[in-house]
Amino acid sequence: MLQLWAVLIPILLTDIVNPVLFAFMVYAVGTDRPVSNSIAALLGHTAAYLTFGLVGIALVADAISYIVTGVGLF
Repeated sequence: MLQLWAVLIPILLTDIVNPVLFAFMVYAVGTDRPVSNSIAALLGHTAAYLTFGLVGIALVADAISYIVTGVGLF
């Protein structure tokens, strides 16, 4: 688990430069509970990217599988 966090933390810190996430982080800091809102924003953003990344990988893998087996190129 620590190895996973060692990879995820730099990605999250780099991803804060994303203008949409950065704007929400600025908004979250100005609320009544800045730490909890910022953490929630980061976790939600990470979960969304992870979910759609995995779905995208699955779709691309299916497309490649269809091309390779359906067309008979290999």
